[in-house]
Amino acid sequence: MAKRKNLEDAAGKAAATVDDAAAKPKRMNLDDAAGTAAANVNDTIHRANNVYPKILKDFLECPHCKFIGADVKQDTTRLENDYGIFVRNAVDLQPIGISMGIGTKRWRPSLEKLAKRLLLADMDKKNKDFLHATWGREDLTHEHIAYAAIDAFASAELAKPMNIKVDNLV
Repeated sequence: MAKRKNLEDAAGKAAATVDDAAAKPKRMNLDDAAGTAAANVNDTIHRANNVYPKILKDFLECPHCKFIGADVKQDTTRLENDYGIFVRNAVDLQPIGISMGIGTKRWRPSLEKLAKRLLLADMDKKNKDFLHATWGREDLTHEHIAYAAIDAFASAELAKPMNIKVDNLV
């Protein structure tokens, strides 16, 4: 099982990889890579009495990182309002999908629906309801991590057909 602390450490290590001198952003998708991590970060910070590592804040606020995901705005707004963490480059896939005729403002497209329509891919998420209900756990299972990895990959791949500029991202 992966501890939430390990997710924070991974985020910190990823932030340290940003080459500030060259101002070249790295492809990072914290929101999905940590299993809708902005929500998980919220839970973690709340559990830790609003204490979080500075490097995590630096990573989330890095102007050279893009955070791509479905409904990411909800999570970034919560981080801003609750903890004063301002995610600089959040890209919410849902409004872009709506502008492409996938879903409506009332029936926003899920990441799964976007992947199916634009990538012709089935995300094959097993135990989705259980995993969603248990994101607040202290210990994340391998299933949680696999679910997050699927989201991260799909979000990054959707950037291409959605014309999201990701120049200089690796």
